[in-house]
Amino acid sequence: MLTLLEKERLYLESCAVWNVDKTKIISDEDYETLKEDLEYEGSEVILMTREEIKYLVASMRYNQGKPIMEDAEYNALQTKLRKQGSLAVKHESASCKILDDGKKAVSPVCISVCACVYTHTAPGP
Repeated sequence: MLTLLEKERLYLESCAVWNVDKTKIISDEDYETLKEDLEYEGSEVILMTREEIKYLVASMRYNQGKPIMEDAEYNALQTKLRKQGSLAVKHESASCKILDDGKKAVSPVCISVCACVYTHTAPGP
């Protein structure tokens, strides 16, 4: 049995795989069951807009070393969601920075939907 956090991550990853990679990681039936479970458990993840999901997925993929969008597109989406008061960006307090030695300094960001993701910001000059 999956925890709520695991279900939320599976839902986001399912959305990502379908929308980005054009493939499936779970069957349509399992996807619908997952959505029903999340709704029953009061998860806010299923209430997110396509843009919010895109933002969270971009953050997760970037952290995995598999970016799905350019920094400028990511930053524009982040700004748009922030202006809308989206929970996906509302509680951010950390970032991913490239250090002088080329290593990443990544801090987790927990949003109110309990999906732990990572922000990414364009590296400085």
